[in-house]
Amino acid sequence: FRIDDEVLMKHSKIISTPLEELDLPKQILTCKRGTTLRDVLDMMKNCHIGSVLVVNDKKHAEGIITERDFLFKIAGRGINFNESIVDDFMTEHPTTIDQSSTIQQVMQCMNLGGFRHVIVVDQNNQVKSVVSIKDILNFLYENLNADEIGEITNPAFIKLPPLPVKSE
Repeated sequence: FRIDDEVLMKHSKIISTPLEELDLPKQILTCKRGTTLRDVLDMMKNCHIGSVLVVNDKKHAEGIITERDFLFKIAGRGINFNESIVDDFMTEHPTTIDQSSTIQQVMQCMNLGGFRHVIVVDQNNQVKSVVSIKDILNFLYENLNADEIGEITNPAFIKLPPLPVKSE
């Protein structure tokens, strides 16, 4: 097969897009150390968001707790959500990525780190957003056009369906 140079250029440009150009969610859920697991879980459920940042007074991230932490560290262990605090289950000193980093860099960061949420910071280490794997997939879906890809079978390219798949 032959890959059209124009298609290669487009895909290279897409994954080279800086995070600051994405329409990342503006709502960042945060809490302080000492917050109960019940309060954290309620925030996540009410806002339909998969992570909460634990921040200090300077708004620097000291930790992150995610839906996967609840599933793998907490669920089924008889932990009292009203008494246990986020400090004991969060990931301390979480990985951050600069807002000028590219889609490709954040995907590599997620892949190598084995996580689905990365904290986006500015040059002063101030939290700007949290990027999730869902945000990345949404961006790729919106920007990769299956019609332009055609019948390419190279696994380096993603062939997306023209319409969202419905589940019954």
